[in-house]
Formats: sequence, structure tokens, C-alpha cells
Amino acid sequence: QPTATDVPPQPTATDVPPQPTATDQPPQPTATNQPPEPTATNQPPEPTATNEPPQPTATAVPPEPTNTPEPPPPPPPNTSTFFESFDGDPGQPTSFETDNIAWTVHSRDANSWGQLPAMEAVHGPNCDAPPATHTVTNYEDTHFQCRNHMMTAINGPGYAMVYFTPNHMVDFSGNEAVIRWDMSTYRESQRDWMDVWITPFEQHNQLTLLNWLPDLNGPARNAVHIELMDIYNNFSAGIIRDYSDDRMRGSDYWVGWENWLTPDMARRDTFEIRLTRDRVIVWMPDYNRVFLDREINPPLNWSQGTVQFGHHSYNPSKSCFDNVNPNCHAGTFHWDNLEMYPTVPFTMLKADRRETSNASGADVFHFNRQSPANSFLRFTAFAGNNPEISWDGGQSWHPAQLQQTETLEGNVFWPYWTPIPAGVTQVQFRGTEPWSGGYRVRDVSIFSRTIDAATAEQSLAMAERAAEHRARPNFVNINLAGSFCTIPQNKPTEITSTADNPFAGYRNLEEPAAIDINRRVANYHGTRPDDDNDG
Repeated sequence: QPTATDVPPQPTATDVPPQPTATDQPPQPTATNQPPEPTATNQPPEPTATNEPPQPTATAVPPEPTNTPEPPPPPPPNTSTFFESFDGDPGQPTSFETDNIAWTVHSRDANSWGQLPAMEAVHGPNCDAPPATHTVTNYEDTHFQCRNHMMTAINGPGYAMVYFTPNHMVDFSGNEAVIRWDMSTYRESQRDWMDVWITPFEQHNQLTLLNWLPDLNGPARNAVHIELMDIYNNFSAGIIRDYSDDRMRGSDYWVGWENWLTPDMARRDTFEIRLTRDRVIVWMPDYNRVFLDREINPPLNWSQGTVQFGHHSYNPSKSCFDNVNPNCHAGTFHWDNLEMYPTVPFTMLKADRRETSNASGADVFHFNRQSPANSFLRFTAFAGNNPEISWDGGQSWHPAQLQQTETLEGNVFWPYWTPIPAGVTQVQFRGTEPWSGGYRVRDVSIFSRTIDAATAEQSLAMAERAAEHRARPNFVNINLAGSFCTIPQNKPTEITSTADNPFAGYRNLEEPAAIDINRRVANYHGTRPDDDNDG
């Protein structure tokens, strides 16, 4: 067990990045729009039939947001950017994998470690549009691709979660960092929610989790945590320092997004986090709606962090009440167009297998290239008190090192973060079973701040794709009724349209801008395959 002497020294004053100037800061909120600070004991309540918030009346209009942030400028050409479009149109739901993102899938109950409790995930067996569904029971299928976007779906009667981590850290050492993504807004249960963790690299905790939840070992030692609330379709922010959570909410935290949009399984709306060392903003820029805009005081003493997106499921059917939400169940989140800037890339190598349950060390995990200098082996395990690792084919064995955690509960998975030498291309694990049949090592990857050549090349290509994506027309919230497109001079002599694709003829145009505009209009109207609405 780690002792108090295992805790690494806190950063000194010389480690603190320069303070941003007053001109870098967004407008300060007034004293009148601050919500009361939550106390350490205000656990989110279990929803009951009697503690539902009052429903807005038909004439109720949500208050206008205050201190609306100006849209951030796009990053300069030399700024590193993470961008993932999740493009791909398979004929059936297909597990989504990329070298840019590492996955962690976890379920609390031991009887679910081999196979997850079944759930109906949105998109049919042939990637049919919502509300069609298909059954998910395999861990690999909790993150899948259909129709040019990605879904997460998991059912945790005891508790379960999916985390995905991009291979770039956000960098807010100078100006603010931006994290932007598109996401569905239809929730199938109050006990099915998402969050975002931003954590210093060396303290990256693969199983970070708020300590009021019934599993694991608490949050990362230091972090910024953005969480979709249970009862309200709104967000809170937690500033975590030495495991202590200072939780903040917006002035209108009870006003959810259903007050300005119609929640939808198919439509994906844009969400954005903007972070400096002394301020955090969460909003929906396309609707000009701010969930929270709060000062971080004292400012953070770190300015770069890994980013983990989470999807949590905690007995999702428990919030089903006949008079409130009679049909609730484990849900599906739809994700698209994940962008972060400015960022600092890091090397991420993913193993060729998801797990082993063999405690003898016989199973080998391979990587597609060598670990660079300053690498850490990242994995989760239920493997007794003394799991060991070999990276030389079993000739020598080394104790696995735990990542810093708030507690070390027995009979739960633990996160590991073990230094390894450069040049490693395979690893093996051995240990003792805590009880018969319980040994597991999962979700193995290598993280390193040292950027290898493949990561550098990948990062440059990603920045180019991000710039191209930002240059595309955006038709969100534009009323196209009665509008038309002017056909360029190089139009074909005849435009042929069909019921399936009224824009078919335009695809013959040689003018790239015209092709792209027509594709985007078609997307808006739901006539192209990367949209869920099927026309």
C-alpha cells in the first residue's frame, strides 16, 4: 500500500507558470449572479418522485445569459490542435478505434467483468437511424461508429463507465484553452450522464471518479472536472486540489438545455469549455447560452492537462417513475467533431489486446512501435497487492507502480502508472488472484511526454484537418425556408435529382466550394448518410 512518503513533492513556486494579465481575462461576473457555494456534504440527492424540480410553465422564458463570452479566435497556424471527426460509414455498428484516442471501459460488479449487462444502444443492426437500436454486451462495443460519428453506450446496474482520452494535452499556460465537441441532447435516464476531466500529465488517473460514487478510489489528485448534472441538463465545475473538490455551479443552474432546444437523439449540438488558470466557462455557442462562468480562486498552479471524456451509468432504471420518466433506461451518447486547442501532443501507444485474466504472465501485450524515453505504462488491474510487469520477454520482473489515489479500497480495480525504459515493444503481467477467478489487467497503453516521429507527423496532419473543418460553412440555426443556391456558370447541362438524394446532380460540379456548400445543405436537411434524420 502506498504510504504518505510515496506522495510526490508539490510543485514549488518556481514551477508555477506566469500569471495571465488582466487583459487575458473574460469579464468578471457580478456579485449578484453567484450561486451559493456547495458544501462538502451536499451529495447529489437520489431522485425521488417527490423531489423533482418544478416544471416550467408554457409561458416561462429562461433568463438571458450574462457575461456571454466572445467566440474565441481560431488558433494561429503554428498552434497544435487536436481534432477528431469520427468519420466512417460502416454497414453495421463497428467498434471505434484510432491511434489518437485511448479507451477505458469499466464495470463495478464482478459478474459483469467478462460480459456487460445487455442494453439497447441507439442505431439499428445496420446502422439504422434513431430510434432503431441494437444490443450491446461486449466491452469493445461500448464505443462504436455509425453514420460518420461515434457513440458510447453502457449499462451499469451497480456502476459502469466509459472514458476516452485524446493524445493531446490542453495548454492554458498563455491564453485560454478551448475544448469543443458536438453531442446529442436526449437523455434516457437522470442516472446516465457525461463529464470531462482535465488533469496534470503526471497525475493522470485512468479511473478518476468523484468519491461519492460507489466504486473505485476517488478523483485525480488535482483536476478540473466538468460534469453534466443528474436532475438538470446543466453543468457544474469542480476544482480539485489534493483530492478536495470545490464544486461550482452557474447562476441559473436549474435551467437546462431543454428550455432553448428540443432534446434529440439524432441532432448533435456544439458544447464548449474555455479554461484559463483562473477562470472556467461552459456554454453552447450556437445558442449563446452560458451554463457557468466562474472564477478559479486561487488560480491553478498547473497549466497543461490530459483530457478524459466520460460516460457514466449508475443503475439507470432507478430514476424511472410512472409520473416523471416511466421509460428510462441505459442511454447512448452521440459524439462528433471533437476539437481542442492550443494543445501539446504526447506519444500514445495502445496495446493490441484489451485485457488478460491469466495471472501467470503467459499473455503478451504488443505495441506497434517502441516506447520513447520518459514513458509510463498505463493500465487498470484487479490483481492483488503485488502485480509485476516484464518488458523483456519474462527474463526479469518489476513491481507495478500505483498512480496516486485518494483511497485504496479493496476488491475494486486500481489505476497503475509505471515508468518503463525506452525501446519497449511488448509487456507481460503476473500477480495473485485476490479471490478465485478475479484476476484482470485491462486497457493497457504507453503514455510519454517525449514526442516520437510518428506522433509529430500525426499532429501536423490533425492540425490541417482541423483548419479545413473550421473553414466549412456552418448552417446551424439558419432558416433555409424559401432559400435557394445559385448554380455556378460551370453547371452541368441537366440536374438529375431523386427522392433519395435531391442534390445528386450537384455532385457533378467541378467547383469545390459549390460541392461543399451543397453537401452541407444536404446534411442540414438530412438527405446525406452522415446525418441521422433520414430526410
